[in-house]
Amino acid sequence: ALASAREAVSAPGANWDATAVYLILLQMNGLIDEAATYARERVSNPPPDEVLLLTALGEVAATIGDWTRAHSTAMAALSVNPHNTRALIICSVVNYESGNVHESLGNAIHANKVKPRDQMTALQLMKCYNQLADFYSAIAAYNDVKDQGALLPEITAQLGYAYARLDNLDEAIKCYRESLKSGRVSPTAIH
Repeated sequence: ALASAREAVSAPGANWDATAVYLILLQMNGLIDEAATYARERVSNPPPDEVLLLTALGEVAATIGDWTRAHSTAMAALSVNPHNTRALIICSVVNYESGNVHESLGNAIHANKVKPRDQMTALQLMKCYNQLADFYSAIAAYNDVKDQGALLPEITAQLGYAYARLDNLDEAIKCYRESLKSGRVSPTAIH
C-alpha cells in the first residue's frame, strides 16, 4: 500500500486525499521523519477545507513535537468539522504538552462523546485525570476500553500510575509489568 501511495503522490496532479493517505501510511509504517520532511517540503500551505489532510498533517506534527503546527492544523480541521475526533485528540495532546491540562481534558471529553471507547481518547482522559489527581476517573476511563484486547501499553501504565497514587501498589506493579510486556517502553511504567 505504501508503494502505491508513493506512486500516487509523485504523479502529476496528485490530489490532496492521496497526500493525506500517503502521510498516514508513512506514520503507520514508523517513517515519521519521512512524513515530516514530505509535509514540510510539499504541503507547507494546505487548503483550509481538506480535513483529512489537515488531520494527517497535525498528527505528523504532534508526533515530532511541532506543537504549533499540530495545533494550527488541528484547529483548521475542527473549524470545518468540530467533531473530528482525531483533531480533538491532537488538540488534547498539544494542550497537555503545553501544560494546559484542563483544556486538554475538555478536548478529550469532547472526543469521547463523539467516539466512545476509543483507546487514544481513553489514554488522553487517563493522562489528564492522573495529572489532576482524579485517579478514580482515570480508572473509569480504563474500564471503558479494558475489554478491547490489545491495549496501548501507555494505557496500562497510566492505570498503574492511578493505582500507585491510590496506594494500591500490588495492582500498580501488575499494571506496570503488563505495560512493559509489550516491548514498547512506556515512560510512565519505568518511573
